[in-house]
Amino acid sequence: MKVTNNFSVVQKALSAGRRNLTEPECLELLKAVGVPTLEHILAKNAEEAATVAKTIGFPVVMKIVSPDIVHKSDAGCVLVGVDSQDRVAGGFGMILENARRFRSVAQIEGILIEKMAKPGQEVIIG
Repeated sequence: MKVTNNFSVVQKALSAGRRNLTEPECLELLKAVGVPTLEHILAKNAEEAATVAKTIGFPVVMKIVSPDIVHKSDAGCVLVGVDSQDRVAGGFGMILENARRFRSVAQIEGILIEKMAKPGQEVIIG
């Protein structure tokens, strides 16, 4: 296993006064220590999200990326099994609306579009 020494993502978060990492930051750390991750891309708008999802391949999972919303499911900011570009575009708006309703002042970086994992063992790292 090749391990890199790229932990600047942690320093960046600490410098910003954050104690939690966003999901893309966590995925970057996992990759740095050789843990395989699913294909994912951060989308900034609904059109980009639909294009990204088509590129990655359906079905996809959509998740808000915000340092201010740690528990994404509690905020209604996760969609699983999204299976078309139209549903991705619609889901993008719905997730943003839910995020604003949950925390109106939340800084939102975008929505992570991620290939949906096949059924199997789930591992949660906290």
